[in-house]
Amino acid sequence: MTLTVESVRDPSQLAEFIALPARLYAGMPGYVAPLERERREILDPGRSPFFSHGVAHYWIARRDGRAVGRVSAQIDHLADAGAPGYFGCLDCIDDEAAVTELMRSAEAWLRERNCSVSQGPYMLSINGESGILVDGHGEPPMVMMPWHPPYLDRHIKSAGYAACKELYSLVLDPLAPSERLRKLSVDRSRPEFVVRGLRMNDLNAEARIGQLLFNDAWRDNWGFVPVAEMDVRTAIREFRMFLVPESGVFLEYRGKPVAFGLALPNLFDITADLGPSPSPLGWLKFAWRAWRQPYRSWRVALFGVSSELRNTVLGGRIAITIFDVLIRNAFARGARVLEAGWILEDNQIVQSLTTLGFKRARTYRLYQRAL
Repeated sequence: MTLTVESVRDPSQLAEFIALPARLYAGMPGYVAPLERERREILDPGRSPFFSHGVAHYWIARRDGRAVGRVSAQIDHLADAGAPGYFGCLDCIDDEAAVTELMRSAEAWLRERNCSVSQGPYMLSINGESGILVDGHGEPPMVMMPWHPPYLDRHIKSAGYAACKELYSLVLDPLAPSERLRKLSVDRSRPEFVVRGLRMNDLNAEARIGQLLFNDAWRDNWGFVPVAEMDVRTAIREFRMFLVPESGVFLEYRGKPVAFGLALPNLFDITADLGPSPSPLGWLKFAWRAWRQPYRSWRVALFGVSSELRNTVLGGRIAITIFDVLIRNAFARGARVLEAGWILEDNQIVQSLTTLGFKRARTYRLYQRAL
């Protein structure tokens, strides 16, 4: 069978690229397709905020003309000089040769742009969906957490890549408020502490505060690339109809924001049975469910404590306070599962959350190869 890899050059190819995983993985146990509309907001150069600070290219692999896989290559200009080039969007049938040829296409594009290392996968940024799922394939789907078949890990390694980092997603299930967390939290009756939710009437300002706190909190982490304000604003715009004041928690200490957390409702709770491209009736069901908000699970997608409080007792208590409030908020909204991720395997937060009752639900793997 003839294997070819072609560049995505026109809107019809882009539409095929976006829709391809739903066709490749249909019927596989554990896979639930996300909405194509949401995928387009991430991948379409005319819509995605990534392209305000990065460049990317896409390829589709074909066997005798039939699409069997896809990959992207991208460079994020927000990354430090000397940072790796990135690959992403890697989805394929169980075909080692197809995966290898896709990776070679991405590598050639990166090499032409003077990248010495290919690392990923990321969609499209390290601050977006990251890694190949290598454990947790049977877990319920979670918003903006990717799913991959088990064989991809083997095929990526066969293409010459080595694992470079693992990412964990931790889950608190069943979700319930804890008096232990409350006691470990800061004393919210003291005037120097102010804990508040999202200000829904000024989400752009809230996005700016969250962006600054996130970048300050994580700037020393492995692989750090700062989150752009446009990325946060776009995410809030996309999730605006699903957000409530309790989705976010900001903590101010002596009049200054020092920590925040943002929990997103799990859209799969209302879309899993609608398919990637709902019918008009399906969209009506979606709107009705979004209004009723019957979410069983939430995901802590963003979290940060200012660097000046890092590794201090007060900083630890503030972090616990954020999670305590998020847990109580999600529970009050009817959720019974709270997932936090992703988190680097060697981040001390993993151990901290484990002591608070969280358990590992999914493991994602990142890879790299010298070019």
